Amino acid sequence: MEQSFFTSAYKDKTHEELIQIIEDNETYTEEARYTAIIMLENRGGDISKWDPFKQNYENTQAKEKRFNELLKKQQSQQEEKEEFVLYSKNLILIFCILFSTLFGAALLAYNMKIAGKKQGVTQVLLFALFYVLGGVLISLVFQTDMSALFLNVISGFILTEYYWNKHLGATVKYVKKSWVKPTLISLVIVFVFMGILWYMLGAPTDMETFMKLLEEKKG
Repeated sequence: MEQSFFTSAYKDKTHEELIQIIEDNETYTEEARYTAIIMLENRGGDISKWDPFKQNYENTQAKEKRFNELLKKQQSQQEEKEEFVLYSKNLILIFCILFSTLFGAALLAYNMKIAGKKQGVTQVLLFALFYVLGGVLISLVFQTDMSALFLNVISGFILTEYYWNKHLGATVKYVKKSWVKPTLISLVIVFVFMGILWYMLGAPTDMETFMKLLEEKKG
């Protein structure tokens, strides 16, 4: 940018004026003197007297350029390393649908904890808790058979499109965390819960009887 400025400023200078600039190292910067040398050279002037200065300046500029490129590369690599490892939006939505709003909220809360969004963790967990309890209360009070799948889909979109965007940002860069561990944990929780229900219902011998007893308990 400075060289472009000096080129414009010196374009009407005479040979003698350019030489005066080159030799006055107390008044003019190295950039200014170098530009004057290049302009004098382009006009066919003899610049051999200042070749050492010209070479030294060009070498210094080349080193600075390489250093800046290396620094930029290191910063870019550091930014990549600093990307969060998070559970994806799709995984959170799938967990809401297949398991429960609470499961999806747990994954999103984990993401927010990793990203340092502690306030978001509390909001997400409270939302999931009241959402599930609200659905149960509405079903009991109004005697309606609300679809759990429908409610889970709605909650999944609220978590991924509202709470995620609000606290993590819609364009946050992250590396996808494996789905295997949370899936195994969720399955264990579901099987344990089903086992407790099975025991509480008197250990029915087949699934059909189990479901009938479960419906009777709901009634």
